[in-house]
Amino acid sequence: MKHTVRFASYGVLVSTVILVATTGVVQAAVPSLLNYQGILKDDLGDPQTGTFSVTFRIYPTPVGGPVPLWEETQNVTSDALGLFNVLLGTSVALDESIFSASDRWLGIDVEGDGEMIPRIQFVTVAYAHRVATVADATGGRIDGEIAIHGAGFTDDQIVLGVSDPNVALELRSGASGGQPFIDFANDNASDFDARIQLESDGLLKITGELDVSGMENKIRFHYDAFGDLPSPSTYHGMFAHVHADAKAYYAHAAQWVPLANEDHTHDGSDVVDESLTKDDIVDEPGAAQIISGGLGLAAGVQDITSRVITCPAAGYVLALASCRVAFGHVNGTTSQTRVGVSNISATFPGDQDKEFRIPSSAPTDTWVSSLSPQKVFSVSAGANTFYVVGNLLSGNATVSEVTLSLVYLPSAHGTVTE
Repeated sequence: MKHTVRFASYGVLVSTVILVATTGVVQAAVPSLLNYQGILKDDLGDPQTGTFSVTFRIYPTPVGGPVPLWEETQNVTSDALGLFNVLLGTSVALDESIFSASDRWLGIDVEGDGEMIPRIQFVTVAYAHRVATVADATGGRIDGEIAIHGAGFTDDQIVLGVSDPNVALELRSGASGGQPFIDFANDNASDFDARIQLESDGLLKITGELDVSGMENKIRFHYDAFGDLPSPSTYHGMFAHVHADAKAYYAHAAQWVPLANEDHTHDGSDVVDESLTKDDIVDEPGAAQIISGGLGLAAGVQDITSRVITCPAAGYVLALASCRVAFGHVNGTTSQTRVGVSNISATFPGDQDKEFRIPSSAPTDTWVSSLSPQKVFSVSAGANTFYVVGNLLSGNATVSEVTLSLVYLPSAHGTVTE
């Protein structure tokens, strides 16, 4: 028997209110079901009562076309007037992608008699037209990624909630090779009062005045080393802090100029409890010293004493040493020793020549002399160790009253020969 589904000509409501659920789109998921009603009659127009196997299909075209976008079969029960009601999506879920375009048609096949003609077009109920815009929307939560692009652009320009959990907002160019920017305006005028733009080299360009006044507002221009600074010609007028140098610089006349403050001193008036902080002593001179007893010198270079000085930044250390050298000299032999300062253990710098020498013609006796080697060393920030070293060349000698004084200097004001 040929079956027919009748519609409006018999006064039957065919409801096509589409409530599509999209996974993870809204906090309270919309039901993924579609309500459908119809009247089932035979070829003679007589209502069909009972339970029938009905296959429903959704197509992107009114006739023919590709395989259906969706299909499910349900057992529907009609009343004495042939009226039946079903919820499409009960057995096969209605995915949101099925309704990604505005034109969709429903095909119906009862008991395998063949799909009825014509297919039924899905239409929108009156207030559902507001779904096409978010104007005047209030409240609510949106989960997942949201992409926004302006008129005339096919690429996303603003993306919220991107796949990377560490990225809250991503701004993209609307065209290939473009430079995305954000404009700030005090009114609805077409021009802008300030702009932040991503340049092609990956740097941000700020157009307009940037006000960072106030104790809580700060801009930090931090570079690990001087060599990391960009070209001073390209970034004329830029300020930067270099951590390794513990200095600030500004770009001028194609070079990075340090912001020197050599006359700066602390009088304690601006320090709580008259104690200096770590920031207060950056680039300040400092000293370390050791005084030790005596020892007998042996052949070969050896450490007599040493001291560590911790420097707040790169600079120079002036090493000053003094000691008393005594020889038990024997006539007919030569007594000779050298003493110096070094930044390497048991190593004699080449320019250290403080020497105590007694010729063989000198009478047998105890001979005593004081030696005071010194040298300026370049240093890096952190702990630096310096040594008083000795080298017994001949004879029998002891060293006593050894003093090593170290003075840190943040900069040189002339030529330093090392």
